[in-house]
Order: sequence, then C-alpha cells, then structure tokens
Amino acid sequence: MLQTSNEQDEEPASLPQPRPYLHIAALLWVGLGFCALAAGWWAVWRAEDLLARTDNPRRTIADRYVPRGRLLDRNGAPITITQGQAGNYSRAYLVPELSPVTGYTHPVYGQAGLEESLDAYLRGLQGIPRLEIEWERLLYGQPPPGLDVHLSLDIALQRIADSALGEETGAAVLLNAQTGEILAMASHPWYDANLLDDLGSALGSDESAPLLNRATQGLYDPKAIFTPFALAKYGRSSLNPEEEAALFRALGWDLAPALPLPVAPVSPANATDLRISPLQAGMAAAALSHAGVCPAAQIALSVLTPHQGSVVLNADQSAQNCLPAEGAARTVERLKTENSLFWRWTGYSGEVSWFTGGTTSHWQGVPLAAVVVLESENRALAEEIGLRLLSGAALP
Repeated sequence: MLQTSNEQDEEPASLPQPRPYLHIAALLWVGLGFCALAAGWWAVWRAEDLLARTDNPRRTIADRYVPRGRLLDRNGAPITITQGQAGNYSRAYLVPELSPVTGYTHPVYGQAGLEESLDAYLRGLQGIPRLEIEWERLLYGQPPPGLDVHLSLDIALQRIADSALGEETGAAVLLNAQTGEILAMASHPWYDANLLDDLGSALGSDESAPLLNRATQGLYDPKAIFTPFALAKYGRSSLNPEEEAALFRALGWDLAPALPLPVAPVSPANATDLRISPLQAGMAAAALSHAGVCPAAQIALSVLTPHQGSVVLNADQSAQNCLPAEGAARTVERLKTENSLFWRWTGYSGEVSWFTGGTTSHWQGVPLAAVVVLESENRALAEEIGLRLLSGAALP
C-alpha cells in the first residue's frame, strides 16, 4: 500500500496507439451533436406540428379540461358546442344533419370537416396573443379556452334543404350570389357525429358513403347544365370541344374552391370526361344571378376574439368575371317563367339529375343561386327542392 501511494512520477502513462481512442471520442461527440439537433428539431421547429397531430394524447386531455369554441350560424344560433364540466368536457352536435360539413373532433377517430380546418381557432391556438397562450401553458399546461366561429350557414335554410332532400342521395347548395357566402349545404345520406362512439368504426365501410360531403367532394357530369352558361357566353347552346373547354375554364371549373373543407380534385379543362362538384356548379350559377361574376365561396365568416371582438375571416379566393353581364342577364330572362322571381334549369346526365337556379334582375333583395344534384333520374324532385330553397331564402 505504501509503495502504491508513493507517486514519484506525475506524468500519465503514454498510449502506444492513441488514434483509436481519438476516433471513439470524435464519434461520441458527433453522436451527441446529432442528438442535440434532433431534440431541437422536434422540440422547437416541429413542436407545433406535433401538438397538431390528431393522435397526440395531449390534445385529447386538453379537450377534456379546456372548453372548445362553438360553431355558430350567421345569426348566432349554436351548431356545435362543448358541454359538461372541466375534466369531462365533450362535444355536442346540435344539427346532426350538418355532420358531413361541420365534421367532428373525437379522441379515437381524430377530426374532420370544419372541426379540423378551424381547429386552431376552436382550440384557442389562434386569434389570441402568443404571450397569453404561452402564459396559460406555463401556469396550467393547457391552451386558453377556444374561440367561437361564425359560419355563413343559416340553420333555418339548412333544415329546409335537409327536409327537402329526405332519403334521396345527393346534395344541395344555396349561395348568396353576390358574396359567395354559403347559406345552406346539405349532403345525403348523412351521419350523426354524436354517435361516433357507437357507429364510427362502421361508417368507413358503409357503401352509401355518409362520411363524404357530396356538396364539395362529389364529382358529377355537368353536361346537363352547360346550356345556360353556353347561352350566356356564346349566345347558343351547341358548342364545339374547344368552346366547351374554354367555358369550363371561364367558369373556374378547372380550379378547386378554396374553402376550409375537403374538396374534390378538379378535372383538366380539356378532359373528355368532365366532372365538377355541386359547389362549383353553384358558384357558376351565381354568375347568372349577379351580372356574370363568379363569387369566391365562403363558409367561415368571423371569429370572436377576447381582445379585438369579432374579426372577419376573408375568403381565400377573389371573385372573377366569368360571363358577359349582358349575356347573363339575357339568359336569365330567357330561363325565368312568367311572374316568377327565379330562373331555373334542370337536366339529366351521367345518371344524375341537376337543378340550377337563382333570382332574376327583378329581385331587389340579396341575389341567390341554388344547385341540387340527385343520384337518380328525378328532375322534377330536383327542381322542387331547388325552388323550396330559393323560396325559403327569398320569401321567408
């Protein structure tokens, strides 16, 4: 022991071959650097993406303890609300027929529809000062209460659309032809988002596709409704393929509507098998009712913030001059019936019945446009549904 503790030489023992040890040390430092970069990448750069994942359990926990914002119609009537007490909050869908549009937020099935696209506002992650959000997270580990969002939908008109469609398979859209605000949007068959716990696993395999919002995601043959637009643009109904393609582009049917909703992919303008959604047809019908201008569709109007009050949410697209104003007015006069406030057109193609219609120039109120699509041969019913929608909005 005495000999061992007798350290006369303070110089460390030399390594005969130090290079392997230097290599190992370098590899360790490189690995440590990569770990630091990866941790920074996920903790800082991708933090918001991780929080936004629908399978993130922290979101489910927050939904139970933090009230989520409401979806309201244009008149302030609730469509979707949060009910219960802190620790046991749940989502309630007061207009279940709107489930294909409003969607859902669910701990098992994730999110869909407006509940997904407007999630940042409804969850309180947007529309609130960043410092306030971080302060809530620091104190409580949760975001602040969510914000209410006003939609352009009118529940009274929505109930007319759903009642008129009944058991039919199809879609109906009613628009403010001037602003592009969607007043009603129905898709049948529909599902009840309140029953996802019991029926959610079966909805995906249902052959009737209730999860599909046919108004924005359904694609149908538009040849049966080309005539009114051809008359407005060319003054005649018989068009060659080049003119059809030009009309297709002029109406904006080669562009997907910019909405906070899932929309169907568009067909190229020169396609021989053209397909459009009822919403695209409605925006074109609006041009006949409003001086040839195709409006930008809009469904989310404003968000109610705690500091700035109601903040308007602008449309992601702008209105376009689709048809000559004189041609549109001439066509509307040609398609209206005597002493009627509405023009109308019905057609059948590709096993689909169409109705397009809207208000005429004699109407002094808000210009309207409506489109109905039925996946059956029943033009009379499509017209009846369309006229009920227009009458309900123009003559309540």
